[in-house]
Amino acid sequence: MKKGKLTEAVKNADTISSQVKYERNIASAKASATQWKNKYEHVIEELALANARAEFVETVEFSGKVQALSKLKPSGEATAICVWSDWHVEERIEKAVMNGANEYSPEIALKRLRNMFRRSLMMIDVARGLTKIDTLVVAVLGDLITGYIHPELEESNYLSPTEATEFAGDALVEGLTFLSREGGFKEIIVPCCVGNHGRTTMKQRVSTSFANSFEGLMYKLLEKHTGIPKVKWKIEKSYHNWLNIQGHDTRFHHGEAMKFGGGVGGITIPVKKALHQWNQNKPAAYDFFAHFHQSINMNRWTCNGSVIGMSPYAIQIKAESEEPSQTVSVISRARGKVFTERVFCD
Repeated sequence: MKKGKLTEAVKNADTISSQVKYERNIASAKASATQWKNKYEHVIEELALANARAEFVETVEFSGKVQALSKLKPSGEATAICVWSDWHVEERIEKAVMNGANEYSPEIALKRLRNMFRRSLMMIDVARGLTKIDTLVVAVLGDLITGYIHPELEESNYLSPTEATEFAGDALVEGLTFLSREGGFKEIIVPCCVGNHGRTTMKQRVSTSFANSFEGLMYKLLEKHTGIPKVKWKIEKSYHNWLNIQGHDTRFHHGEAMKFGGGVGGITIPVKKALHQWNQNKPAAYDFFAHFHQSINMNRWTCNGSVIGMSPYAIQIKAESEEPSQTVSVISRARGKVFTERVFCD
């Protein structure tokens, strides 16, 4: 290429490069201008909003005084419920048989029951911080004794069925007397149900279950001869024992009529099915039952735990390990069942 043409090409390249730089600068300036414009418009909007807030605050009168809140006082009316069941006072559980997980005897049973009586009242006093409680329901739902329903129990139980019945009756009177003396209740209602363990027959009866129950006899004798102040017994021969609590029909039963054959859902499915069927005849607002040695509280039903705790039989049927406990619940007239907690016995 000749020198003149080369010079001209260089000049053209410089011109093109200058043009590109110029266009880039123009584009950058436009972008920067747009960015500043957006920021400006955003600041204007924020300023307008701040002015609006300031004008609103100026219209609100503030006295400069802060109201001093006072503590709430208990309001409304409610009834407390203690659920007692599955004490199995005479049953023998040895540490060696349980790999050290549990042991049980009449002496241990009485110690756990006395803990439970006192802690139950403590739980009720907690609830009294929220509402007035003058009435107590102590639902005694059976299996206070183990009995001789299996041949091995004749060998292992510390006491015979009659001796165990006397022992359980004495403990029951002790607990009711304590609550009558120390609880500050105007009345204590004791609905009673028999369990499946304390029977006099090898196989459980249906229509004559109460008539063949050591616990049924115990309830009737205690009603006739104890005379504990404020205590009113409600003993029924039927499977269900009904009580209207603060306007809510409540159904008490031991629980053995609800058959549990195992399954992932535990007892919840058979319980729901059974309660649904019973409700077709007479609906219940709430159910309290026992038998399964499990503490479970749902909206409409409560299953009570046990005082005996884990046992060889429970291991054999693959039951979940659970600490010995009973139940305290509170039913309010306005809101229904508002408070349900376990009361530990150990």
